[in-house]
Amino acid sequence: MKARLADSQEFSNCLNQAIEPTALAALHTKSDPLVLHYLDLGLRQIQADEGTLWLINQEESHLVPVYNSGPNAESILERHRQPLDEGLIGMVFVNGQSMVENDTHLNENQSKRLDRMLGLRTRSLIAVPYHLFGKRLGVASFVQLDDPGAKQPLEGRSFNPNHLEEAENLISLIARLTEHAVLGDILGMIP
Repeated sequence: MKARLADSQEFSNCLNQAIEPTALAALHTKSDPLVLHYLDLGLRQIQADEGTLWLINQEESHLVPVYNSGPNAESILERHRQPLDEGLIGMVFVNGQSMVENDTHLNENQSKRLDRMLGLRTRSLIAVPYHLFGKRLGVASFVQLDDPGAKQPLEGRSFNPNHLEEAENLISLIARLTEHAVLGDILGMIP
């Protein structure tokens, strides 16, 4: 399984409203290996099956996935857009508060769009607001998945407050690395 980032144009479009356009190339090309390394380590620490970084689109109507670690990354990045007024991810973006939700598939507020598209069932979810330079630009989500054909969900799989804290720390680190890459490019410090 190989994690994948959205193409640099989509990534640039999502960040354009908050960051100088000249810095976007550095963000995508210079920070990816380090960001991907820490995201991979963080996913294992959090015990998540998959993670996604969602950024607000320019119209501020949808969250667009720009990173996904799962086997369906390409499909998610190319086809899925999450309306802000729908689901737990949208709620976290709007209210700016992190959350952990176990038995997510039972929550009426969870958007089932992505689960239906991929034929999966989200068992547990951690969602953390993503800020750059003090501006909320998106949400990072981490999920544990069940086999939708199973009669009973896998017992004992859930997130706890420690997982949420790890996710918040991870996203803070990713934001600092990204800001550093952008500032370095602006200042001409990245070769």
